[in-house]
Amino acid sequence: MPAGWFVPVTPGTRFVTVGGAIANDVHGKNHHHAGTFARHLRRFELLRSDGQRLICSPTENPDFFAATVGGLGLTGAITYAEIQLRRISGPFMDVETIRFANLDEFISLCAESESRL
Repeated sequence: MPAGWFVPVTPGTRFVTVGGAIANDVHGKNHHHAGTFARHLRRFELLRSDGQRLICSPTENPDFFAATVGGLGLTGAITYAEIQLRRISGPFMDVETIRFANLDEFISLCAESESRL
């Protein structure tokens, strides 16, 4: 964040690692816009239990990429990852707080808020 970059998808906890975010294919409050963590994952290195190291991406070892993303760590350990970060203007967020009475009102308010993005 100090350099003006941030991950486009962050889960509701601050206690997550990049490997954990990949293994669980986490999503944030903005998943309807940003998708899950995997959408911003360019590639990673997978260390298999037999010692083999594989570079995985949507085009390189795509079967291992697909099995590892959301695979809960069953395919091996992620030793590094290349993630597409998002440019941010600063450490502050624009927040909108609106009280609602029921689910129908919530859905209506969400649609209204989304139309202003």
